[in-house]
Amino acid sequence: MRRDNITPVNPRPEFIRLQRKGRCFYTGLGRSKLSELIMPTKENNYTPLVKSVNLCTNGKKRGLRLIELQSLFDYLHGEVEKFQSEIRKGGAQ
Repeated sequence: MRRDNITPVNPRPEFIRLQRKGRCFYTGLGRSKLSELIMPTKENNYTPLVKSVNLCTNGKKRGLRLIELQSLFDYLHGEVEKFQSEIRKGGAQ
């Protein structure tokens, strides 16, 4: 039997929702760490390290925060590279 149009069972989404509780299914990061990465703060010089979007209905204070998953993965891979570089230099802790 030939199946040309097979879709993966669990394709990786482009965006993920900032969870209300628990940990991110894809990275294991908690809500507070994800918030730290996606929100502009003094610590990140008001430039978030990971891309996200807030889908908010006009007139509402709250919305649905979506994180661009590839941006999160790119950030984490960059952190791995920094860590590996520090190990090679002998300065990782």
